[in-house]
Amino acid sequence: MAGELMPLTPQHLDDAARLLGQAFGNDPGWLILFEGFDDNERLRRMTSVFAASLSACLGTGQPLEVRDGNRTIAAATIYPPGAYPLPLPAQVTIFAKCIWHAGLFRPETWAITKRSLDMMSEMSEEHPQQIHYFWEYVGVLPDYQGQGIGSLIFRTLVQRADQEQVGSYLETANPRNVPLYERLGFQTVREREIMGAPMWFMWRDPKRPSSTSVSG
Repeated sequence: MAGELMPLTPQHLDDAARLLGQAFGNDPGWLILFEGFDDNERLRRMTSVFAASLSACLGTGQPLEVRDGNRTIAAATIYPPGAYPLPLPAQVTIFAKCIWHAGLFRPETWAITKRSLDMMSEMSEEHPQQIHYFWEYVGVLPDYQGQGIGSLIFRTLVQRADQEQVGSYLETANPRNVPLYERLGFQTVREREIMGAPMWFMWRDPKRPSSTSVSG
């Protein structure tokens, strides 16, 4: 397996944004959000969204990356307890950056923005109030998938949550991901269709440290 997990640096933000765009290129939720665009235009717009999200996470969260030489091959936007939802100015900044890069005077830009706001509003209704880590986006470059890189990220995150004894939360619109997250200890707390896409809202309780009894 190539690379090691480390904090994302600002210098690698653009690389990480592009790989997340590729990793989520066939995700049902994103396909609905960017319905009507060809693959290249959808990737361009998704990359700008992920760039804005990663930039926000650099400020308040814990973005991660895996490097293979001089190439970013996996990335994640992770928010520790208390860091999410983002403050309103950060949310506004994300949308402003996306609108600017997508084309301020293009009608389709505003249609996508409205769909995004509607989708986020519905998803936020399911966000838990308990203290937790939020796994917002975790993606591996398609050429590197199936090599254990995603498992490296997931194991690190669940170990961190277990050490701190806090829960973990994520959302997915890809049914293939559900069994993977279940193996990590997540349970589906709600399944709900949002804008035509079935979505799974999943929670993981931290594992209690094992105790060893001593007799004598």
